[in-house]
Amino acid sequence: MHKRGPTFPYAWRKRWFMLQGNVLHYYKAPMDNFTCGKVVIGTTEQGFALLRFHPANAKIDCSDRPLTLVTPRREYYLHTGSNRDTQHQWASILEKVCKRVLPKDEKKSTCSDGHAHHDTK
Repeated sequence: MHKRGPTFPYAWRKRWFMLQGNVLHYYKAPMDNFTCGKVVIGTTEQGFALLRFHPANAKIDCSDRPLTLVTPRREYYLHTGSNRDTQHQWASILEKVCKRVLPKDEKKSTCSDGHAHHDTK
């Protein structure tokens, strides 16, 4: 997939993504040992969502299979190029992560950086 920074003039960059539980890691190359970054994905109740488009106010110059990962602090703009199957697979998986139900014995919170943390009571 390709990822773009939150504001202009960030360019689209090809990244390799891996989802581990509710953490989306991204890398510069497929065999990299260290991530470029990660997003801890919370639930829709915590303000996280996956959109299968880029919001109009984002002014994004891409129409190739767009995805927007919304967090309380920012939006991550992604696109999968012309591959419809890849977009559908990633969208389905990320939507499931956002829509998951947390166990009742977990306290839900979101820290100031927008990442969700789950503290057991």
